Amino acid sequence: MVMEIASYLDLESSSSDSEDQDESESIFEGHARVIWTSLAETIEKIDDILVVDRAFLHGDIVASVSDPSGQTGTVVNVDLTVDLKAHSGEIIRNVDSKQLVRVCAFAVGDYVVFGPWLGRVEELDVNVTVLFDDNAKCKIRRADREYLIPTCQNLLEDGYYTYHPGQHVRASSSAVFKNARWLRGRWKAGRMEGMISDVDVGYVHVKWIASAMPGCGSQSITIPAEQQDPKQLTLLTCFSHANWQLGDWCLLTSHGDLSGLASGLVEDVASERDTEDNVEMDCLKSSSGSTIDDSRCQTKPCKSLMEHDSKVHKKGDVIEQALFVVNTKTKVDVIWQDGTHSFCSDSRTLFPVDNLGDHDFWPEQYVQEKGQDEDVVSSDFRRIGVVKSVDSKERTVRVKWLKHMQRPEDPHEFDKEEVVSVYELAEHPDYSYCIGDIVILLPSVRETPVGSGIVNQFQRKECLKNLDTEKDDVSLEPNVGERGLRRMKNVRRSGCVKESYFSFIGYIIGLKDGDIEVAWADGMVSKVWMLFL
Repeated sequence: MVMEIASYLDLESSSSDSEDQDESESIFEGHARVIWTSLAETIEKIDDILVVDRAFLHGDIVASVSDPSGQTGTVVNVDLTVDLKAHSGEIIRNVDSKQLVRVCAFAVGDYVVFGPWLGRVEELDVNVTVLFDDNAKCKIRRADREYLIPTCQNLLEDGYYTYHPGQHVRASSSAVFKNARWLRGRWKAGRMEGMISDVDVGYVHVKWIASAMPGCGSQSITIPAEQQDPKQLTLLTCFSHANWQLGDWCLLTSHGDLSGLASGLVEDVASERDTEDNVEMDCLKSSSGSTIDDSRCQTKPCKSLMEHDSKVHKKGDVIEQALFVVNTKTKVDVIWQDGTHSFCSDSRTLFPVDNLGDHDFWPEQYVQEKGQDEDVVSSDFRRIGVVKSVDSKERTVRVKWLKHMQRPEDPHEFDKEEVVSVYELAEHPDYSYCIGDIVILLPSVRETPVGSGIVNQFQRKECLKNLDTEKDDVSLEPNVGERGLRRMKNVRRSGCVKESYFSFIGYIIGLKDGDIEVAWADGMVSKVWMLFL
C-alpha cells in the first residue's frame, strides 16, 4: 500500500524544514513510501511500482491515466469486490463488498440520528466477550489494547476496530480477567489467554452537529448528552460498501454463497490459535504491495467450518468468524465534463485530481454569473444555472439558466441554455451540493399541505419496499445491521416515522436536471429542489 508520494511541490514546500528531518525519512522526487504486506516499510521508485488497485469514493474528481491533461470527471458509482481470508487460511475470492458487514455496528466518523439531532461519532466504548479453552467465558467492558493485547500482530492495522471475533488475545495481568464479568465459569489466576467470540459497542460518544427542527420546541433547544446508548441511535451511513480497504476485518451476510466460511464453531481453542498464528505470520507475507497470494494461501475448495456442529453445540458457543480483506478490485462509473458517461471503468485507468481551480466545473453543478467585486447589492439578482457540460480545452460551459422566481415556493422552471466562458461563472456559494453530503429538509417543506407547488418539487418514493421482507430487499444500507433493521421496522410499524425525524435527515445519492436525489433515514428516496435543503 502506497503511503506517501514525493513530487516537486513537496520538495519545494519542505525545503525550509529539511535540516530538521532525518535523512533516512526524506523522500526524493519520483519516489514513494510503501508499506508491504509483510509490514516492511520501504522507499521505492514510482516507475518500479505496479498499481494493483486504486480506491475511489462517490464524488471524487478523476482524470484518465491515458490523458492526464485532458478533461476530468466525477465518480458517481463504485463497485468493489474483495478477496477475503478466513481463519482457516482459505481465500474467498471476488466477494461483492455489499455482502460485507462491519464487525461493530458503529465506527468513529459515522453520522447518527437521535430524535431531531444529527451527530458524528467521535469515540466508541467497545466491549468484548472472551472464550477460553476450558469453555469459560467472560465479558470485558471498554476493552483497550493496553491491557487486552492481540497475540498476533495484524497484517495491516484496521483503522476502525482493534478487536474482531476469532482473534486471540492476552491479558497484561491477571487482574484484567479477574475484574471482568464472568458469563460462564469463574476466574483463574493462571488463565491469561483466550479468543474473542463477540464484539459490541457499549457507549457511543457523539458530537452533535445540527437539529432537524431548529428553534422549534424544547427538543431542539436541549442538546443531547455526548455519551449515548447505541440502541437509541440510528446509523446514517453513505455508500459504506465502497469504504472497505486492505487490512479491514469484516463479517459476511447470511445471503452469500460462501457464508458458511463466515460462521465457525469452536471445538479446540488452543489448537485453532496455533493454526491462526502460523497462517497470519507466514501465509500473509508477500512481496506484492496490494495483494496477498502466497502458495500456502491458494484457493481451496470451500470447506465449511460447521463440520463439528454436534460437538460444539453441546458447549453452546457459536462464533461468527471475522474475515480479513487481502485484496480489492474497484470499478467506477464516471460522468465526464463533456457530459458523457463511462461505466465500470477499471480504477487503475484513472487517477485522483486534488488540485482544483476556481474555474473548474462539472455537470449538474450549481453556478451563478460573476459580477463586479463591489457589486454586492446585485448579487441576489445574478442568474443561477445548472452546468450541463464543459469544454475543458475551449474553457467554456454550457449552462441551463433558471427563470427568476418571485418566491422560493414557486415551481422552478428552466430558461434557455447558453455557452459561456468559465471565467464568467462562479460556483454558487449556497448550493454547492455533492454526492454523499448529509442534508436536512427545511421545516417549511414538511408542513406544506398536499396540492401546493412545493409538494410537486418534493416527490417521495418508497426505497425500502417492505421492512417485513427478507434483508435482500433492503437496498438503502446493507450495513445497518440486524439491530438497526429491527429498530427501523418498529418505527415503521408504530407509525411514528415523522415523530422520529427519520424523514427529514438524509444524504445525497444523485444530482440530475437541477434536482437533488436524497436517501432519507426512514428508507425513502426523494427528488428535492435545492432551496428546500
